[in-house]
Amino acid sequence: MLGMPFAYGLTLEGGVTYTVESARKEAFEGVKYKIPVSSFKEHLTDKNFEKNRKTKTSGVVEFSDRRVGWFSDASYAVMYNKNKYIVYYYNKTGKLTEIDYKSSLVRPIKIYKYTPKGKLQNVIFDISANESFIYKLDGKLEAHWVGNNCYDEEGKLILKRL
Repeated sequence: MLGMPFAYGLTLEGGVTYTVESARKEAFEGVKYKIPVSSFKEHLTDKNFEKNRKTKTSGVVEFSDRRVGWFSDASYAVMYNKNKYIVYYYNKTGKLTEIDYKSSLVRPIKIYKYTPKGKLQNVIFDISANESFIYKLDGKLEAHWVGNNCYDEEGKLILKRL
């Protein structure tokens, strides 16, 4: 007697594996080395500085229109709900220090980090919650994070998260 095979569900997780070179190629595809200041001029100073500053000891704070995250050096980041592709970073006095533009909200994500003058600082290729590549403008690998470990281009451990 032939029996029916037992069926069950199995979720396979798979993805693309990147090398330093393949990640570099993907990260720099379509990069803009300069963006017009006019595209973010209204964010050169934090328009919600006083309200945001009051949340400093709270860590990450959700408002109806934005999310604010604080860092140990008293700087902070603001992401507005109307455009989650952009994150604004401010110093402790509410002056813009850098801007992140994300290519997507789903990994893998290219993140382009710009100065307040609109010049590209570096490119991040965020593959997963556990892996990302950070490149300098010349394409040289600055850091490769895998879990809590950070490596240089030769694979030497250079930093660990606590």
